[in-house]
Amino acid sequence: MKYIKKNIEPESFTAWKQLENEDWQPSWDNFGKPEKTEVHNSLLREQGFICCYCGRRISIDASHIEHFKPRKHYPNLALEYTNFLASCQRETKPKEPIHCGKKKDEWYDEKLTVSPLI
Repeated sequence: MKYIKKNIEPESFTAWKQLENEDWQPSWDNFGKPEKTEVHNSLLREQGFICCYCGRRISIDASHIEHFKPRKHYPNLALEYTNFLASCQRETKPKEPIHCGKKKDEWYDEKLTVSPLI
């Protein structure tokens, strides 16, 4: 596993979150293009286009935005850039093994998890 030095989040993502008002709250469910694509590209660049867990070469088409601490258990971190990583294999292909992001899924144990961010 390679150490990943987090950069600041893309300005477009910060601006999108700042649109919050009484009638609209930013959430993972309404997070979409173009901001989500810009965040994904930013993660890929800061990781050198390798998976945060296994070091496999990844691209925007062969990866997804991974929540290091899963949204299910840490909903307050769902839109925290510091909790985002790019992990290999967005989709599971027939007859191909499940890779990092899908395999990790919602698992996280603070005492057992090795972080690429530390």
